[in-house]
Order: sequence, then C-alpha cells, then structure tokens
Amino acid sequence: EHVEARVGTQAGAVVGSLAFVHQDDGSFRGEGAASSVPAGEIAVVAVLKDGSEADAVVTYVPVDDPDPSPIDVPTWDCGGSVDYSGLTKISSEDRDYYVDDNNRRFGADIHWYFDQAAWQRTEQMRTAVCWYDSISHGNRKQWYSNGEMLWEGHYIHGKLQGVLNTGFDNGQLNKQWNYDDGVLNGPYLEWFSNGVLRHQGQYTDGVKTGTWYEWGTEGQCRTILHYGDDGTVIGQTPCSV
Repeated sequence: EHVEARVGTQAGAVVGSLAFVHQDDGSFRGEGAASSVPAGEIAVVAVLKDGSEADAVVTYVPVDDPDPSPIDVPTWDCGGSVDYSGLTKISSEDRDYYVDDNNRRFGADIHWYFDQAAWQRTEQMRTAVCWYDSISHGNRKQWYSNGEMLWEGHYIHGKLQGVLNTGFDNGQLNKQWNYDDGVLNGPYLEWFSNGVLRHQGQYTDGVKTGTWYEWGTEGQCRTILHYGDDGTVIGQTPCSV
C-alpha cells in the first residue's frame, strides 16, 4: 500500500513530506522524487491508509526526475538538424517562430489564417518557412484559405533549389519552374486553371532556350518559338493545322 511520510528526518535535518510504498516484508521504500534528499535511511512518522500514524525507519531511494515536458516542435518539417530545445518560441495571434539567444531565427516560421470575427487563428496555415541563422533554408510553402497550395519551393542557404510550384485555388497546378542554386535551369510548364497545358519550354542559366510552345484554353496550338542560347527568339514554327 502507499503511505505518506508526514515528516521525516535524515542526519538531523527535516525532510518533509515524501511518498513510500509499504513492502510485503513490512518495510517501507521511498518512491518519491526529491533531488535534495540523498538515498539512505530516513526516520519518519508514516500516515497509514486507515489514518493511523506509525514511527518508522525507511530506506529512501530517489526516483530519477521525469523527462522534461516535450519541446513544442512545430508540425512543419524543417529537417532533423533543427534543435528546438535551445530555441525560444515567439508567438502572436497569427504567427509562431523560433529564435536563439541572439534573436536569430531558426527552424519553422508559420503564419496562420486569422478569424477576425472570432479573434483567433484558424487551423489553416497561410505560410510556412524554414530558417537557419535568419536565412531561408528548407521547405517553404504558402496556402490559399481553403487549404490548396499557392506556392511551394525549397531553399538552400537562401537560394531556391529544385522544383518550384504555384497553384490555383481549385488544386490545379499553375506554373512549375526548376532552379539550380537560385538560377532557373531546366523545364518550365504552365497550365490553365482547367488543367490544360498553356506553356512548355526550357530555361538555361536564367534565360529561355530551345523550343517554347503555347496552347489555348482548349488545347489548340498558338505559337511555337525557338530561342538561342542568349534568350533571344531566333525562329518560329507554324502550328500544325
């Protein structure tokens, strides 16, 4: 049974109220956590379940402190390299972000849509950014109020890297670029809101190169242009009838 030590002494000092378990052999073993009390025998006045009191000498074994409360880690993933335990969370009505002791931003920075009538943030994120030493580093995304993607890309040390997408509020992709170290390089695609392809082409070192196509809302060809290495138009092909 569990008992409470109303008061106890150890090496002449008053210990105070601790918790103990009454063992089958009649002894008491401490199970309370008290960092100021070393392990050892303690003379106590124990209060039993029936309310009676009994003098006892118990063996107190401190229990390790429980794990600290978990750090409030945001749901937006900035990678496992972010150690939120060393950061301070800054919150306002519509924003949460994290700073170090020098007020430099690290990890997730989330803006939420705000309900003015209820005067509280909604559950829908507006933007989510990742920082490293106050520089964009990691995934970055923006949403419409209905939860559909508006803008989505990835930064490495402040420069766009890989695919960058934008979208319509109906969930349809709008534009898709490819970046290499912050510079447009690779395929480019653009759609109408009905899902029909509008433009298709290629970027090289930030300029249009190769053949670029344009279609109408019904998928009909409009233009076929050819670009040189410097981004200038060097020719045009008629659309097939």
